[in-house]
Amino acid sequence: MGDSLSRILIVRTDRIGDVLLSTPVVEALRLKFPGANIAMLVSEQTKEILEGNPFLNEVLVDMGEKASKLAKRLKAKRFDTAVVLHPTPRLAWALSRAGIPLRVGTGYRGYSFLFTKRVYEHRKTALRHELEYNLSLAEALGASLTDPQPKIFLSSEDRAWAKDRLNKAEVKEGERLVGIHPGSGGTARDWRPERFGELGERIQRELGAKVVVTGVKGERKLAEAVASKMSQSPVIIIGETSLKQLMAILEKESVFISNSTGPMHLAAAVGTPVVALFPPIRACSPRRWGPWGKGHKVILPKVPECRKCTEAKCKVYDCMDKISVDEVFIAVKEVLGR
Repeated sequence: MGDSLSRILIVRTDRIGDVLLSTPVVEALRLKFPGANIAMLVSEQTKEILEGNPFLNEVLVDMGEKASKLAKRLKAKRFDTAVVLHPTPRLAWALSRAGIPLRVGTGYRGYSFLFTKRVYEHRKTALRHELEYNLSLAEALGASLTDPQPKIFLSSEDRAWAKDRLNKAEVKEGERLVGIHPGSGGTARDWRPERFGELGERIQRELGAKVVVTGVKGERKLAEAVASKMSQSPVIIIGETSLKQLMAILEKESVFISNSTGPMHLAAAVGTPVVALFPPIRACSPRRWGPWGKGHKVILPKVPECRKCTEAKCKVYDCMDKISVDEVFIAVKEVLGR
């Protein structure tokens, strides 16, 4: 293979955290193939994560069209290599029909015969982090990183927006901010919003910090449930930011507290320490999906790991209630004290 690859497509069309944890692959391939044209195919909802990335030449958006139509679009780009970080049958067929000669993907799917170079790892066992699984596919092309870090590139405009938004909320310069993000978009079992609110009340009262509650459009009631347990109204920022504006807010926080969710990865990527609450479900394991890097704290309920959540049928339902406000508050103080 050598350094002969010239037009490389990286494919990752799922969610925010998934795409962010794939950015080290872009960097690794750029270092290995410095002269290559490198593009990435993502969803409309996540393309902003890649804007301004100096290791990429182009960002393509998956419009959800039929495999044949996507194949025609990709064929016109004349890629010689595709690295499929999150495969689906539709994507595998499209890349094959686009005539891309080197197609790197997992070896454990029924459609893996459509990949010309296969990597044999079961991600469902959650023995490694998602970032490491992603890099395994880049390593199949001889690309690697010694200190891989998810990267997103904020602009001065993003940071100015965050500063102005906090000024409007009467946040004083230098005031300690603690972020609470109570939603997860349905990707995990969540801690109750009332518990987040009780935690926020203690943070305000005992630590003297300002609480910032964030969420996506549609999570206003969730944020209000958090705020209802607090004697001082938190700053509520719901559905009014771009991803990068949200990250600029998170960058100003001293600690970020959340369920397992994409914004948790965004906070970690901008260097904000995270206290993350995870369910004991194997597919959601923090071994695979925890915040990447040092200085973070992950809390799981003290119950056995389960393969699949059966909700009310479970003997320890709701397991997330076994995480106490005291336990999370102690973790927050530990992180702040580092």
